[in-house]
Amino acid sequence: FTILFGVRRLDPTERHQGVVMALAVESVVKLIAFLAAGIFVTFFLYDGFDDLFGQLAVSPFYDMVSRGGQDVSAYLTWMSYLVLSMSAIMFLPRQFHVAVIENSNEKNIRTAMWLFPLYLFLINIFVVPIAAGGLLQGYSTQEADTFVLTLPLLHGQPWLALLVFIGGFSAATGMVIVSAMTLSTMFTNHLILPVVEQVNRLGFLRQYLLQVRWLAVAGILLISYLFERTIGESYTLVNMGIISFAAVLQFAPSIVGGLYWRRSNQMGAILGLISGFLIWFYTLLLPSFIKSGWFSTTLLDDGPWGIALLNPEQLFGLVGLAPVAHTVFWTMFFNISLFILGSLYFEQSEEEKRATDTFVDALTVTPGFTPHAVGIPNIDLASKLQTIKALFSQYLTQEETTTIIEKCLDTTGLKGKTKVNVVELANLSSEAEKYLAGSIGAATAYQSFRRVELFNQQESGYLAKTYNEILADLKISPQELRERINYYRERDTLMVEQATVLEKRISERTR
Repeated sequence: FTILFGVRRLDPTERHQGVVMALAVESVVKLIAFLAAGIFVTFFLYDGFDDLFGQLAVSPFYDMVSRGGQDVSAYLTWMSYLVLSMSAIMFLPRQFHVAVIENSNEKNIRTAMWLFPLYLFLINIFVVPIAAGGLLQGYSTQEADTFVLTLPLLHGQPWLALLVFIGGFSAATGMVIVSAMTLSTMFTNHLILPVVEQVNRLGFLRQYLLQVRWLAVAGILLISYLFERTIGESYTLVNMGIISFAAVLQFAPSIVGGLYWRRSNQMGAILGLISGFLIWFYTLLLPSFIKSGWFSTTLLDDGPWGIALLNPEQLFGLVGLAPVAHTVFWTMFFNISLFILGSLYFEQSEEEKRATDTFVDALTVTPGFTPHAVGIPNIDLASKLQTIKALFSQYLTQEETTTIIEKCLDTTGLKGKTKVNVVELANLSSEAEKYLAGSIGAATAYQSFRRVELFNQQESGYLAKTYNEILADLKISPQELRERINYYRERDTLMVEQATVLEKRISERTR
């Protein structure tokens, strides 16, 4: 299913409306199933919330709804889970893909701002009652993953159990589909393609990117299954997820820093990521392998070579913390520290400066002038289109290449022209690069356009001279120029949309 509906083609937009619709439906099914199970446990097995929590208060499990005693580590663990959850909701590949890549309209964010928290509230409202109900029925915490299914089944409600099973199955398949789809895209765009671009002998793989993604999907699913069979017996589903959450947390400092700190750079991010992932592996993933019987427990008991300070779960003598809180502390300590120190020590390249300026000032709009075409249209458009087509044909089919070229010409207003000026050519190049980035990733698309040298030396010099003259006349920085261009592009798009709506209303009234 993942290959047929999620990775059936190299989509220039990387959007899959059918998959998103399927996810929306499974989310509703999952919510209905969970609410039905929660209502059954709370109001049929017990006499409402008061009865359930009253019985819980006099049971050995009262700590689950209390402060957990006066142990400071309980608070630190709770805080660690909050940090991990905040990070995961944004930076997990599947979450990021659905929230950002699949979002075709920024207006959807306004709906998500109230609908998503409401959904989380509804689907979590019966979590504690179901957990408490299962424990009060005498089941162990190791069976907690199946409470929502076993409680209806063992109390004469097979149809409710079937509904819960369908909800759980739909939730699991939805997560598997999106995770495999996004990870295969990342694997192809950021691991395979950079190698292909550097090794000429592997150039033939450019024509088989779709097949590479299919193999990546199969490989990811197989590795995930083997991991579950190996580690799953030793960990509950929630704890296995926490290991992944802790890994994804390592991206947070670099992403947040890159968005809001102008001094951040590539070396700082690399140092932070490497240190964070090494500490994560040593303090959380390696102990999970040990507890599953892969390695001797000596490492957890005495530390490597008998050095207690290097004990994975008590690193540098930090004791009294739960494994998750321990990992979050040390990974963030090294990750953030090296990210900041690396960014301060190493100088930014010009490309990094442009990137950070774009991110940091993304929401700043400074209107002031309307850009206009500059220069004589003396560049042969057909020859430039042939260069772009030759580049696209390395990765896409002839039909896809032709379709994208037509869209680029329509967007830039160059359809029907034979000669263009250098600014118009720059706009065409930028638009074509965006489409190619949807199929092979932004980094590879950028490098590919630099490799083909769409602009000759004279055209590049004239383009630089043109923008320098604009900057000198306006007395603004390059970043301010980009902001003003974006402002007027957005304004023109809005005016066209409003004119279309107005024409439609007038035609309806005159019928």
